[in-house]
Amino acid sequence: MPGHLVLAYRGDTVTTLEPGRHLVRTPHSARSIDMRDRLVPVAAQEVLTADAMTVRVSMSLRIRVTDPVAFVDRAEDPVASVYLAAQLALRETCASVTTDDLIRRGDTLDVEAIRSAAADVGARLGLDVLGVVIREVILPSEVRSAALELVTAKTRGLAKLEAAPRRDGVPARTRQRRSSARRPSGARAAAPRRVGPVRRTRRAQRRRRRGVAGRLSVRSPGERHTKKPRPERIPAGALPTGLS
Repeated sequence: MPGHLVLAYRGDTVTTLEPGRHLVRTPHSARSIDMRDRLVPVAAQEVLTADAMTVRVSMSLRIRVTDPVAFVDRAEDPVASVYLAAQLALRETCASVTTDDLIRRGDTLDVEAIRSAAADVGARLGLDVLGVVIREVILPSEVRSAALELVTAKTRGLAKLEAAPRRDGVPARTRQRRSSARRPSGARAAAPRRVGPVRRTRRAQRRRRRGVAGRLSVRSPGERHTKKPRPERIPAGALPTGLS
């Protein structure tokens, strides 16, 4: 059969038969080995992240038999041995990653470290681990809800900026992006300058204060607030003789 090898056992002798016709003595026993690539799904397991958050991670291994004699003779179930090595490597890899990194990037997990650990075990058992694929990372429901609320709030904020009125033909979102680009990193936004009517109002208040202070005069407590009589004008002809 294409893609298969046959191990023919006769006493202590093992003969490897490739696909095709062979003239051999009748073996005592024979076993067919599938040499094609195969996928081994690793069930989802709960692992702890660097910030002590429990997540569920599932993955798949792509393996191939490279040494059929070692594959049969050295372990009862070599695939299960590689499976266990991949699970332990996955736990160590997740222990060095935070939950925020898993949310932001799906390729945060170092699959090469998992493949290398599983390949070391498989090399002794006649197996080669060709690749590791992370199928899904399942976060707790509370973390998923919080991440969804954050994304929703961000989307609503962008929608409000798009709907804001234009000024000088430029949308509000574009103005905000330009101002952020001009502002140096870490600098605070300058407070808006108060100009126009506010300055004129303050100037008028100072003028009114000076005018009121000039009209006020100091009087004794018993003095009534009355107007001083103006002096009468005497015609020049009515003055006595000698005073003119």
